[in-house]
Amino acid sequence: MRCFASLYPEDVRGLVLVDSLSANLDSFIRFVEVVPPEHRDAAVAFETGQNEEGVDLEGSRAQVRQLPSLPDVPLVVLTAADTPAPAWWPAATAVTTRIGVQAEVARLVPRGRQIVVPQSKHFIQRDQPAVVIDAVLSVVDEVRRALRLDNRPRKS
Repeated sequence: MRCFASLYPEDVRGLVLVDSLSANLDSFIRFVEVVPPEHRDAAVAFETGQNEEGVDLEGSRAQVRQLPSLPDVPLVVLTAADTPAPAWWPAATAVTTRIGVQAEVARLVPRGRQIVVPQSKHFIQRDQPAVVIDAVLSVVDEVRRALRLDNRPRKS
């Protein structure tokens, strides 16, 4: 979604990102720094494709870093509060690190906001579908309000 929105901003009026990652290189460095040295190889392997989704997360972030900025549209970033950390990730920092990294994504645009979703793992759309629906509807409402304001008759 972020790639499409950055490449085709004229076709995007709002965004809802569900448990997304930050493309910020500093976030990846912070992530690796919290992992104990004896587990860093496993962490890097996970980030570069050896994970349950088979996604090269760092490769994806590198692609996003090359894109233009996101358009200034309403943005909701939904963050799962209960995603289990891999065994090598220090449990004490897992939730706060994920929430902080995703908060960075919400701050990419002036109208961005983050919603931390309790009792939800990574697939928020499965665990808490109503939260995803509400987020989409809130973005649609915000876009509609902005369109109505833009289309008001102007006084001369």
